[in-house]
Formats: sequence, structure tokens, C-alpha cells
Amino acid sequence: PFWEMMQGDLNQGDVLITSPAHLKNLHPGLADIARPSLIFSSGGPLDYKHAQATRDMFGTCPIEIYGSTETGGIAYRRQTSTETDWTPLPGVKPRLNDKGCLAVQGPHIAQSDWYQTEDKADIDQTSGKFRLLGRADRIVKVEGKRVSLSSVEQHLMVSDLVSEAVVLLPDDKDRRLGAIIVLSDAGVARHKELGTFRMGRLLRREIADFEEDAALPQRWRFVDQIPTDSQGKRPLHLLRAVFAQRPTEPDILDTFQTDDQVALKLRLREDLIPFAGHFPDMPILPGVTQLHWATSYASSMFGTPETTSEVSQLKFR
Repeated sequence: PFWEMMQGDLNQGDVLITSPAHLKNLHPGLADIARPSLIFSSGGPLDYKHAQATRDMFGTCPIEIYGSTETGGIAYRRQTSTETDWTPLPGVKPRLNDKGCLAVQGPHIAQSDWYQTEDKADIDQTSGKFRLLGRADRIVKVEGKRVSLSSVEQHLMVSDLVSEAVVLLPDDKDRRLGAIIVLSDAGVARHKELGTFRMGRLLRREIADFEEDAALPQRWRFVDQIPTDSQGKRPLHLLRAVFAQRPTEPDILDTFQTDDQVALKLRLREDLIPFAGHFPDMPILPGVTQLHWATSYASSMFGTPETTSEVSQLKFR
């Protein structure tokens, strides 16, 4: 709706001030929209893929502003490549603390001393430019390994199948990584072909050369849009809510496959929809559900039609 409303207000040569949330939602139907002379984006980093999509549509690459409510603007960049660093605004000095997090000082920053951020960074000591490496609070421990959620997201975003990616721990008790993915048009077509389980395995394989096993997401949610609040930000509670919805299928813990057989190790969550009312004091997975899962997974693993021609001597245990 934002861009449809803007079509009547945006004139050729205007200066457009917007946010990553809006620039990530460009679509081919906007091809005739007026082209602004400058585009400023603030409120969060814009990934390279969407920066280039903005340039292709409007003819100008957006100027991103990095800052915060407490500091105002700190630096800017215009992503002409995946290696574009942030350039400090005039008067702003950057440095790193002993944890590798960025601190800044500047005449317009309220605090006279250095303002400490939670953003990990790497500073070029010659030019003063810096590269952001993700927030310190986005480093989590999984299976005893330190995992950068931002790094996993960036590697997922390299795939032509992925338009947006968010990686997180879906809850405080379950230490398996989850990924919320908005697929590209090519990804949507592949998802229809493979199904959710095999699509997740495919994306895991694509990033396996760059991430340790502990950093490979095990829980996948494919959505039309990443949930955001009114400011275009992605609060953790909204992201976790995507995983909190009652599932219809089990979590697949492991797969054992030969040419003509597949064995899946499943984890059945107590909130699975098939358990509803079956039975209140003794949850039993309905036999028809087990049969459906067997047919569905066989279809996705072997590429056969999802039909059952005959069931004989079937025993549930």
C-alpha cells in the first residue's frame, strides 16, 4: 500500500526519505513510478540485494544513514558493491571497545564522552571508514559454538532463492536455530516443487560451506512477509510468534536415505494440531495422520505423486 499511495505524490526529481522496510517491498508493478533524484534510507541496514533492486527501479542507489535515537546520524554508505564500508559523518570519530563493539564521538551527539553501541565493527585505521559485523546480542551459543545470526542471514541472502531472511532462536528453551524466509519468485517455484522440508534442506546445503553445523537452521518458516511493528522494526516477540503457531507437522531431527528407503527421526511437539482432542489425558497421534505423513514425505523424498494406491497389513504401534 505504501508504494501505491506514493505513486500519486512522488514527482520526478524529488528527494525520497524512506526505510529498508519499504525498499524491500518494491515490485514490478511500480515500473512507471516517478524517479527521485536522491533516496535516503534509515532505520536499519539495507542488504546489497535490495539496494541494487532499488537502483534498478529508480535509477539511483539509496544513501543509507546509520545512527540511532540517542546519537542521531553516525555514518552513511551507498552500496555500489558488497564491500562498501560506512563513512563517518563530518566530526564523527569511531573506535572499538575491547569486545570489538563500535563507540562514537561527535559534536551533535548528546553525550560529550564516547557513546558505546552494541554493534560489532571493523575499522579501517587509515580512512576511518568501518564495516558493521552485526549486533553483539546477535551472537548466540548453539551446541557449545558461538554463532553469528547476522552471518547466517547474510549467507542465506546470497541465494537466488531467497529475498529476505531472519535467523533466531525461536524460544529460550529450544537451542535449535530457526529461519524465517521470504522466497524470491524462483524460490517460490522451487518450494512448490520440493515442499517445506526439502526446501529447508536445500538452503542448509547452500550455506554449509560457509557455516559450521551448529549454525545451520533446523526449523524453517516460509512466509510472504517478515513481521514488523509500526516503525518497520522486527521485534523478537513478533518473530518468535511465527514459530509459536501450532504446527501441523513434526520437526525432522534426522534423515537416513538409500536408493529405495527413507527413515525419518521425528520430534512430536505436544502442541501438534493432530493431537487436539485425541485424547485430552493421553495424546495419541491418529493413524490417518501417520499415513498422511508417510505418503507426503515419500512423495517429497522420491519425487513421486502424493497418492496412495493400496494399504495392506498396516499395524500402528
